[in-house]
Amino acid sequence: MNKKNIIIILIFIACFIIYSFITPTPLLLLTDSIDSPTKVTAVLDTEINEDNNLVYCCTFQQAWNKLSSESGETIEISDAPDYIHRLNVHKNLPQMISDDACVVMAGLSDYNTPNKIYEQLNEKFYGKLSLSEIKPDIDIQPGLLYTFSFVFKQLLFNKIFNEKNLNFKNNNVNKISNVKAFGIDSKLELAQKNELWDQIELFHDTQPVTIFVIKIKTQSKTDELIISNFQPEKTLEKSFEKSIIT
Repeated sequence: MNKKNIIIILIFIACFIIYSFITPTPLLLLTDSIDSPTKVTAVLDTEINEDNNLVYCCTFQQAWNKLSSESGETIEISDAPDYIHRLNVHKNLPQMISDDACVVMAGLSDYNTPNKIYEQLNEKFYGKLSLSEIKPDIDIQPGLLYTFSFVFKQLLFNKIFNEKNLNFKNNNVNKISNVKAFGIDSKLELAQKNELWDQIELFHDTQPVTIFVIKIKTQSKTDELIISNFQPEKTLEKSFEKSIIT
């Protein structure tokens, strides 16, 4: 297959991932233009920086695959970031998220492209997100190849965990931070505790150093929520593989 250098605008508007523990949660809009310690990555084999949180958005790969399919050629960009090569390597990767949780569009833009995107977002997420969230600011000039990916995934529990506020002390800067958390209140009746404990499945526990990998069960039949405290590997992909092996 021939390769072609093209001018391309990548529109990666947002990756919305919500885990509703207590009540409906305000969404965090993650984009390259927003200075945040939480970063969105397009590929799993992204190196982990201890100063940032990483969120892998699999729909970016879907959008790239769609663009490659519609162009009929392998897409290359001059002076492209390294992840572009990795997107091309994985261009045959199957879809990793259900259609009802995402909007993925790609192709040659025209004057009506933003409206087409808004229509898809409204069709999928009307009533689930606010108007401002399903109509983000999109500036796509006509005549350019573009990709757009948007994810909204909400995982709900059958029984709601108790909300907690925990104080963590950072000895490096001598600062105490208040962190929102969830768990099981010790004051609950035994039957209520058991209902919540039934939503937690322990996968691993090692002594003398306690390392856990737990799955928190949600109402979803196709998604898994896994939490662990093990030391991350160099990349997200290797860390995920470690959690499965562990």
